[in-house]
Amino acid sequence: KTYDRKLEDIFKIQDEIADAVVQALKVSLLTDAMPKTKGTQNDNAYTLYLQARYVMLRLATKEDARTVIDYAQQALKLDPKFALAWALLSRAHQAAAAFDLEPYLEGVEEARRAASQALALDPSLPEAHTAMATILRAFDFDWAGANAHIKLALQTNPEDAHALSLAAQGEVQLAHFDEAITILERSMANDPLNPRRHLWLGVALYGAGRISEAQVAIRKALDESAY
Repeated sequence: KTYDRKLEDIFKIQDEIADAVVQALKVSLLTDAMPKTKGTQNDNAYTLYLQARYVMLRLATKEDARTVIDYAQQALKLDPKFALAWALLSRAHQAAAAFDLEPYLEGVEEARRAASQALALDPSLPEAHTAMATILRAFDFDWAGANAHIKLALQTNPEDAHALSLAAQGEVQLAHFDEAITILERSMANDPLNPRRHLWLGVALYGAGRISEAQVAIRKALDESAY
């Protein structure tokens, strides 16, 4: 870009150029890692959402689940129509139920309520569909319903890393290991720092009989997480 200012504004020009470079690098390096849309006009709500999302990526303890719930609820107090935060809150309640942080049935229903709210606010939101898909698969054992939501998520964003990961997990459970590996490689290309992607890749590689490669993937998952 061209920056045309008076000479006495040289430091302002430097700041503008520095900010432009930072924004350009963010777009270049983090496009696939960041949400495609903010989903809120409230910057504080979005910041809280990003903090919750960061913890969720490496969630491994009850305290992590509690932290995600707290951040997401704070974001929703600032913007109750923030569908992304509702979807993340759903995932956090699912984790809380699994960790016995809250009563199991209560946690599942809180997760379902949050996912339903996200879908009501934005029926095309991939994160809302993946949140509901996980509930249907893990808690209701409704495989057909879960797969329908995964397909809807991928229709909106064919490269959504979480939706691809869920699709791959379904292939693993059907012992379609080669298909799962292919899907997980796509998922990891869009979310390379998520340890769960490496973990599931290790499971799929092991199932396919590729033991040494499975060991590498599992070690990578361990290195990237607090498991």
